[in-house]
Amino acid sequence: MRGLNQAALAQACGVSREAVSKWFAGESLPRPAKLKTLAQALGLDLAALQVSVASEPVIAYRTHLREAPSERARAAALEMGRHFRQLQAFMEPRLFTARVLENPSDDEGAVRRTVDALRATMGLAADESPTWLQLIEQLQLTGAQIAPVLWGREKVGHENALTIHLPDGPHTWVVISLSACTDDFKYWLAHELGHCLSLHRLAEEAGERFAERFAQLMVFPDALADRCLQELRQSPDPLAKARDYAGLHGVSVVSVVKSADRLAQARGEAATGMASEAFYEAWSRERLRQPTVASQLFGTDAPTVDLFVQKSSTFFKTAVFDAIGRLQAEQGGHSPAFVSALLNIDLPQARELSMYLSRSQP
Repeated sequence: MRGLNQAALAQACGVSREAVSKWFAGESLPRPAKLKTLAQALGLDLAALQVSVASEPVIAYRTHLREAPSERARAAALEMGRHFRQLQAFMEPRLFTARVLENPSDDEGAVRRTVDALRATMGLAADESPTWLQLIEQLQLTGAQIAPVLWGREKVGHENALTIHLPDGPHTWVVISLSACTDDFKYWLAHELGHCLSLHRLAEEAGERFAERFAQLMVFPDALADRCLQELRQSPDPLAKARDYAGLHGVSVVSVVKSADRLAQARGEAATGMASEAFYEAWSRERLRQPTVASQLFGTDAPTVDLFVQKSSTFFKTAVFDAIGRLQAEQGGHSPAFVSALLNIDLPQARELSMYLSRSQP
């Protein structure tokens, strides 16, 4: 290394010595700008180091307002991905090949064919919306591992869900917040399913377009939107009718109105006229009264750590918490800092979860 030790390399790259140690241990990867600086410090051609960049985590998410993540949130998500790379060595090996799309495309026709084919394998009727458990089963078939978290409604960044694909690993990781509202949760499960099917080939905006359209068609298919559109046009109180549809099919009233309007637009017809600024303002206010997934699963938004781990592991059929426990056991004890970075949770919450998982190991 040109006679340089890790401390000297850290100084040359403008990072901590711990960061350099992790680079050489394979626990994390330098970002592109740091990779160039590292190559210069080592006297190597940049191409000699870029072989590792291909395995950088691929992330996909939007905030609950459907906005792109900030650079800070993106950096936190990439760091989560690097920690999941360490965790995957403690997961049980997969027995079957994952179900992913051969050549995903965000073209409207391609998305529709994908949804139609998948809904047929699920045995869904043309106007039937899938359940949470049906979507969780489909996520498992993609090789996804679900990591439930309690981010709270006030979380800034990726408030509802985040998908992380590791090109060099067998799993795609879906971190999903149980603080999400129940009426939106089906959409987010379907959205992340779309990413799990396509993220190995579609990323950034193309991946988001695919996942968004996939989720809309999956949870509120055109046959259902067609019937809803007709009834909305005939109803003296279309908003009440839209809320009836939302409650019956376990989606938000926004999903109902958007689906009806998209179908009308595709037919060259007038929209319902419901999606006004006042409509969205009222919906935003109502969100504060919506129950969360946590309250439905645990009976409270703040479950004890044992209830959270046990119930989440069973409901989502996830081995993530067991894997964290095994990793900590091999490293000789609990590791709150690792758990905090892995799940992007605050240190007190991570400490409680880490301690519990350590005690749970035989």
